[in-house]
Amino acid sequence: MKPKQTKFPSIYDEKQFKKTGLQVNLFYLLGILVLLLVVSRFLNLTMWWFTTQLELTNKPPDKQVKYTFLQLSSHEKAKEKCRELSQKSPTASVTVVSYFNLLQPGVFLVHNKAKFAAVDLGRMVIPLRPGLFTFRIQLTDIIEKQQDQTIQWARFSPSILLTFFIKEDPAANKDISYILKPIEKTRYLHIPYLIYFCLPLVLILIFSSVYTRAVFTSFFYYAGLFLLFDYKTVLFRVPFRWLTQLINITDTTPVEGIGAVAAAVLFTLLGIYGLFNWKHSRDIFKERLIALFFILLPIFLRF
Repeated sequence: MKPKQTKFPSIYDEKQFKKTGLQVNLFYLLGILVLLLVVSRFLNLTMWWFTTQLELTNKPPDKQVKYTFLQLSSHEKAKEKCRELSQKSPTASVTVVSYFNLLQPGVFLVHNKAKFAAVDLGRMVIPLRPGLFTFRIQLTDIIEKQQDQTIQWARFSPSILLTFFIKEDPAANKDISYILKPIEKTRYLHIPYLIYFCLPLVLILIFSSVYTRAVFTSFFYYAGLFLLFDYKTVLFRVPFRWLTQLINITDTTPVEGIGAVAAAVLFTLLGIYGLFNWKHSRDIFKERLIALFFILLPIFLRF
């Protein structure tokens, strides 16, 4: 007579494993996604700050304008530093103290003692009357000017969605003026746009080779760039500047618009192709994390 076999509970329960796996992966998906997006935003702010600082420190020297950079700082500390330097530098007509924080890639406190001065803030040159001014440059390409309790702002870079949602009042902001530098002709300020275009493209191609073509859904990232940024600059003017120079095109205005739209359409079609491959993916949660990260990334780069 055979001994009675005791039936132990199965260590592997397929239904329970799938259920637990779904919960764990979803938790990590959201946690890692938020962490990556927040880190990307801080790196973006830091990148804009240091490229602006490089642009200003490597310009031809001007004895009338004195720049001081405090890195990550507070407004009160910068204000105190601006007053201190104005007293210690009587020969300088303009004193500029700049810093950045977790909300803005550049805050400039400008003390102008001359009757008239034109101050270079990296991305633009601003004419000023005498006085103490605060200029805040936003990620949304808005320049804010404050003197005492008066605040004015202007948008200096067009984008499809921001132009539609953020309405500028010319009557209220008529006192703020600037001369915008061509971004592709600056020595350092074109670098963020180049990174916006090239780095995600390389990463998406690498991830798609490691996993499946479902990662191509991440190409909707470029549709976000098209809607939220100056699409001519970010999708053609900066990344394909070498092409216009190679072909020796002098008037690039019509070519930039057509080229940027063509790039946006191409990347959108690749994103749609990724959606068709989504059901055949085995690493669904990893690929979902990658796709959601790139789709949401333009929002964190812009705001």
